[in-house]
Amino acid sequence: MQSDQLSNEAVQLEYVIFSRSEGDPDRDGEGGAFWSNIDGWVHFDTATRFSDSQHLASSLPTACGNDSKWVTLSEAQGIPARDSIQDPSRGGLSK
Repeated sequence: MQSDQLSNEAVQLEYVIFSRSEGDPDRDGEGGAFWSNIDGWVHFDTATRFSDSQHLASSLPTACGNDSKWVTLSEAQGIPARDSIQDPSRGGLSK
């Protein structure tokens, strides 16, 4: 009976949008940034969180490498943080 209760409960996932091509490359040559509906490409801390229904109904923003994608919060937390991010005066991100 308990397994029936678990199967009937909806698991609410949260998503963020990630692009490897946004932000400056780190020392290993990998860049990356997350999307904010307010500020554009940002660090994970300030990325917009989307519910499952929002992620299904929303379009992905344009990334310079055409590589923006949806990732769950747990997937995003496994993406290494980037210390060096583009300056806003160059059309990119700031720390």
